[in-house]
Amino acid sequence: MQFKTIYLNGCSFMWGVGHSNPSVFKYFEETKNIDASHGEHFNGKTLFNNYDWVRQDTNISGRLKKHYGELPLIDESIYGGSLQRVVRKTYNWIFNNDKQAKETLFILEWPIGVRNEMYIPLQKRYVNYTANFDNFDNIDPYLHRLMINEIAPNFFADGVAFLEDLQAFVGLLAYIKSIGGKYLLLLDEFPFDNISNETINYVSKHQIKNTLNNIIVPNAVIFEKDGKKTRSMIEYYREYEEATFTIDTMGELVDDHNSIRASKLITEQIIKNINELS
Repeated sequence: MQFKTIYLNGCSFMWGVGHSNPSVFKYFEETKNIDASHGEHFNGKTLFNNYDWVRQDTNISGRLKKHYGELPLIDESIYGGSLQRVVRKTYNWIFNNDKQAKETLFILEWPIGVRNEMYIPLQKRYVNYTANFDNFDNIDPYLHRLMINEIAPNFFADGVAFLEDLQAFVGLLAYIKSIGGKYLLLLDEFPFDNISNETINYVSKHQIKNTLNNIIVPNAVIFEKDGKKTRSMIEYYREYEEATFTIDTMGELVDDHNSIRASKLITEQIIKNINELS
C-alpha cells in the first residue's frame, strides 16, 4: 500500500444513519444476535445512542477498519454534513497532521443536494443546515429561526452554492495532491445534474463540465454489478442492489439510507477501487 492512514469525511450515508437502530438488527446477519432489548437511548438531542458501537462497527469506516487492520483510520463524517464541512474539516485535519497527511488516503464524499454550514458564535460551533432549513443540528430554537429560517434562505441559491462547493472541492483536492496525499471520491449523485442557470451566470457550462470530467469524475469510486457501472453511490445501492432500510426491513423502518447490508456492499466496492488506485 502507498498510504499509512485513511481519512474519511462525508454525511449520513458514510456516518451510518439507521445502523444503530435496534429494531433493524434482526434483519441482518451481522447484527441479528445482538441483544436489542435495552431500547434506544439517545445522547441528548443527537442521533448518537447506546447502540452507537454497532453503527461504528457496521458503517463504511468500521468495515474499512476491519479490512485494513491496524492501519490508523479517522472518520469525521456526520449526518446532515455539507461539502463545505467536508472541505473545512479535511483542511483542518491536514493542517494539524501535516506529516501524517502526506501518507494518507482521503476518502471524501460529495453529499447529496445543496447544504451548507454556518458558524454561530453564541453556540461556539458550526451548524449544519440543508435546503429544508430544519433544525436537525439542534441549536437554540430562537437562533435557528433567526439565522437558519429567516436569514439563510435569503442568501442561499442552489446554483451558486453548487459552484462554490465545486470550487472549494477542487482546491482541496489540488492541495492534497500537492502534499503527496492520495484521494478517492464518493459521489452521492452525478454532479452534472446540479448545473443551473444560476451557475452558468458566473462560469460557463463548458468549463464546469470540463472540471467535473477532468478532476471529479475520474477520481470517483466506480460501482459495478452485473456488467452495469455507475459513479453514483445512491444509484448503486438503491437501484443495483435494492439495499435501503425500507427494502431490507420489509418496511419496518421506512428510510432510503443505505442499510447495514448496503454499507457492506459499498465498502467492498471502495476496497476494489483502492486496490486499483494502489
